[in-house]
Amino acid sequence: MAMTKTCIKCFKAKEISEFYFRKDRNRHITVCKTCWQANKVRLRKDNPLKHKQDNRKWREANRGKITEYAK
Repeated sequence: MAMTKTCIKCFKAKEISEFYFRKDRNRHITVCKTCWQANKVRLRKDNPLKHKQDNRKWREANRGKITEYAK
Protein backbone atom coordinates (compact mmCIF):
# COMPACT_ATOMS: atom_id res chain seq x y z
CA MET A 1 0.00 0.00 0.00
CA ALA A 2 1.37 3.40 -1.00
CA MET A 3 1.89 5.99 1.71
CA THR A 4 -0.07 9.22 1.39
CA LYS A 5 0.36 12.70 2.77
CA THR A 6 -1.85 15.80 2.65
CA CYS A 7 -0.56 19.00 1.07
CA ILE A 8 -1.01 22.05 3.28
CA LYS A 9 -1.63 24.32 0.25
CA CYS A 10 -4.20 22.39 -1.81
CA PHE A 11 -5.37 20.06 0.99
CA LYS A 12 -5.34 17.03 -1.31
CA ALA A 13 -4.12 13.65 -0.16
CA LYS A 14 -1.35 12.52 -2.51
CA GLU A 15 1.24 9.77 -2.70
CA ILE A 16 4.44 10.44 -0.79
CA SER A 17 6.33 10.52 -4.11
CA GLU A 18 4.46 13.75 -4.93
CA PHE A 19 6.43 15.57 -2.19
CA TYR A 20 10.07 16.66 -2.25
CA PHE A 21 12.35 14.98 0.30
CA ARG A 22 14.55 17.10 2.58
CA LYS A 23 17.78 15.25 3.28
CA ASP A 24 18.84 17.69 5.99
CA ARG A 25 15.67 17.00 7.98
CA ASN A 26 15.23 13.43 6.78
CA ARG A 27 11.57 13.91 5.86
CA HIS A 28 9.26 15.10 3.09
CA ILE A 29 8.18 18.72 2.93
CA THR A 30 4.55 19.62 3.65
CA VAL A 31 3.73 21.13 0.23
CA CYS A 32 3.28 18.91 -2.84
CA LYS A 33 5.54 19.33 -5.89
CA THR A 34 2.74 20.92 -7.94
CA CYS A 35 2.01 23.61 -5.34
CA TRP A 36 5.75 24.12 -4.72
CA GLN A 37 6.38 24.82 -8.41
CA ALA A 38 3.35 27.13 -8.68
CA ASN A 39 4.64 29.11 -5.70
CA LYS A 40 8.10 29.45 -7.28
CA VAL A 41 6.56 30.82 -10.48
CA ARG A 42 4.40 33.27 -8.52
CA LEU A 43 7.38 34.51 -6.50
CA ARG A 44 9.41 35.11 -9.67
CA LYS A 45 6.57 37.10 -11.23
CA ASP A 46 5.91 39.12 -8.06
CA ASN A 47 9.60 39.91 -7.41
CA PRO A 48 11.44 40.11 -10.75
CA LEU A 49 14.15 42.42 -9.42
CA LYS A 50 15.00 40.11 -6.52
CA HIS A 51 15.10 37.15 -8.91
CA LYS A 52 17.55 38.99 -11.19
CA GLN A 53 19.74 39.97 -8.23
CA ASP A 54 19.79 36.42 -6.89
CA ASN A 55 20.73 35.05 -10.32
CA ARG A 56 23.48 37.64 -10.71
CA LYS A 57 24.91 36.80 -7.27
CA TRP A 58 24.88 33.07 -8.08
CA ARG A 59 26.60 33.61 -11.45
CA GLU A 60 29.35 35.71 -9.85
CA ALA A 61 29.92 33.11 -7.12
CA ASN A 62 29.96 30.21 -9.61
CA ARG A 63 31.86 31.50 -12.63
CA GLY A 64 34.01 28.39 -12.69
CA LYS A 65 31.00 26.08 -12.89
CA ILE A 66 29.49 28.13 -15.70
CA THR A 67 32.78 28.10 -17.65
CA GLU A 68 33.16 24.33 -17.23
CA TYR A 69 29.58 23.68 -18.25
CA ALA A 70 29.90 25.84 -21.38
CA LYS A 71 32.87 23.82 -22.70
